[in-house]
Amino acid sequence: MAHPSPVLSEPTFTALNPTVLVSQPTASTLGNPLSQPSVILFFGSMDADVRLLRRHVNCLLSMYPTSTMYFIHSFRGYFFSTTRYREEALQPVVDGLRNALRSDFRGVYIHVHSNGGMFQFMSLRNLLSKSDFTGIPAWPTVPSVLVMDSVPGDNGAHAAVTSAALPVPNPVKRWIFIPTAIAAWWLVWLLNALDGNPPMFEAARDGLNSHDLLPHVTSGAQTVRLYLYSPRDRITLAEDIETHAEEARRKGHLVHMEKFERSWHITHAREYPERYWKACTRVWRQAAKL
Repeated sequence: MAHPSPVLSEPTFTALNPTVLVSQPTASTLGNPLSQPSVILFFGSMDADVRLLRRHVNCLLSMYPTSTMYFIHSFRGYFFSTTRYREEALQPVVDGLRNALRSDFRGVYIHVHSNGGMFQFMSLRNLLSKSDFTGIPAWPTVPSVLVMDSVPGDNGAHAAVTSAALPVPNPVKRWIFIPTAIAAWWLVWLLNALDGNPPMFEAARDGLNSHDLLPHVTSGAQTVRLYLYSPRDRITLAEDIETHAEEARRKGHLVHMEKFERSWHITHAREYPERYWKACTRVWRQAAKL
């Protein structure tokens, strides 16, 4: 099955707050809703907005036009924000999932872009675990997929410093900036440890391999996992992703891997669009038993 041609017009999103945007299907939307997820959760890479990731968003919306998509921003200030602030920002997503579960829920497609998106996803997961879903129907057999693009990393200091420094175009400024990035990372690490929390990358990697991936939403479901990665990625190392995938298999998860030889961090869809979207479509069809 060929991947859809991306629709290049700007998608229609409504900002629910500075972190969360939503795109709702229109009454004239074409497609068979029974073969499409009710909800798409797209967790953007650090500081990437809808315009920067427009091709990703448009391809997903053209594949699944009857789905509601939530685009969740990831900001550098995430690491210095409080848990309460993060969870308040993500509350509209919890409300949307709760509403979707009330009738004819057709499953959820989760697309996580880089480590920044991973941390926002873990914040949503933690918020869901504390949320009240009393009276909301359970859907243990609905399809769910987790697509991980250039994620998860493992070496927190390496990933944080390289992701912050590599976008700086001037090499002199980049080397000047690196000590600042290192100091900021270790400050975040210290504050996290003082709160009694496990290392952030360790906790996130464990969360991604949980059987209860989205509490109250995918409970009891078998979530199909897809890793999109490259040996040329200097931020999220290929061996860290492969180790995580092996851990997922040992836990009984259904795992697919797509290894791109020439692309860099989060550039796989641009360099290999046909292969990238074919892989994403394939795992959803497997989960939905189409």
